[in-house]
Amino acid sequence: MLKNCRYQNFIFSILQETLEQQLVDACKQEYYQTPDGKTEKIPILTYEIDGKSENVYAAQDEDIKEFKEIIDNVKIVQRKDSPIIGIVQAEALYYFDGQKSMKETIDTMKNRIEIYEKENSY
Repeated sequence: MLKNCRYQNFIFSILQETLEQQLVDACKQEYYQTPDGKTEKIPILTYEIDGKSENVYAAQDEDIKEFKEIIDNVKIVQRKDSPIIGIVQAEALYYFDGQKSMKETIDTMKNRIEIYEKENSY
């Protein structure tokens, strides 16, 4: 369970320039001054596991290097649900265009998806 989080979006961009900026931002560590004059890191998020709070701090150079290696070794991602998404999108157009009711649209989607699944051994 996330208790405190400075970053609300954990999605990485597929655009290289945007991803690079996200990684730069991930390294920005903020600090605060304690009453006794010490400088302490501010966690970017705090989560709880089994009643124990854990703090997560800004990424280090080693973290970014490891992340980039993972990204560089990613192969093509193939989505098996793309045809189903296409069916939903196509049928939704009829609803939003006023050509079908919500019930008709949902029934048609269900029917087309069931046919697709049977034909493709889902």
